[in-house]
Amino acid sequence: MRDNENGNNPRRAFIKNFAAGTAGLGLLGGFPSITIGEDRSRIDNLNKPFRFVHLTDMHVRRGRKGNIGYRQCIDHVNALDPKPDFVLMGGDGPFDGLYTEKDEFEDQIDLFATISDELDMPYYHCIGNHDCLGLSGRRKVPVDDPDLGKKFFMDGVGMQKPYYSFDSHGWHFVVLDCIYEVEVEHGQAVSAAWWGGNWLGFKPGYTVFTAEGDRLSWQRYTFPWDHHLEPEDDLEHERIAEREAFEEQQQILLDEELQGEPILR
Repeated sequence: MRDNENGNNPRRAFIKNFAAGTAGLGLLGGFPSITIGEDRSRIDNLNKPFRFVHLTDMHVRRGRKGNIGYRQCIDHVNALDPKPDFVLMGGDGPFDGLYTEKDEFEDQIDLFATISDELDMPYYHCIGNHDCLGLSGRRKVPVDDPDLGKKFFMDGVGMQKPYYSFDSHGWHFVVLDCIYEVEVEHGQAVSAAWWGGNWLGFKPGYTVFTAEGDRLSWQRYTFPWDHHLEPEDDLEHERIAEREAFEEQQQILLDEELQGEPILR
């Protein structure tokens, strides 16, 4: 559904006493003033709870079956009941543009955009640091490539502007462009605040937010997925093993606590 005003997408974080994700999405909540005699249906809509999903750091590519995993995630979101009103993308949709060959990055963008279009609800893009082409000393494109920077990704997903805002159910959502280009000794680089996610070996998933009145709550959802790492992915294998060992120990402590057994040794 790339027909949104800005092509559907944010990379943000929420800033209504909450920050999440990698770039900047601000939520300005509460209710706008209502004039006497205004359409009652609009007032009722402002009081109606709504839900939206935050997806971030998908890093979609064919390697490690990332495209298959992302499609499974989209299927999981589409199956939610009640269905979310929309999806906010947190950035880093394709695997990487900073130090990836341009042709491969283009394929990653196409995979990400095509699978995202399978969502049953509107979605909004936001730019992450890995969505930029060649803004790194490790770039694999010429420094004078005309597509260097954000525009290559923006064109691929249909974003008209790197920042924008929209309204929903009395809330004002602001999608910020948090990518700032700096000059360093080895050439252009990119600086951004960001949150690393599934690539560290964490369980893949997403966050569902529920807005009711001027209150915002959220819940983390995960879905089953076997990591399809390559033999050379030593660091990822190590981090997954560490995570599994940590979760196993936490489960042991929880079981002991529920059984009334001492947990301090």
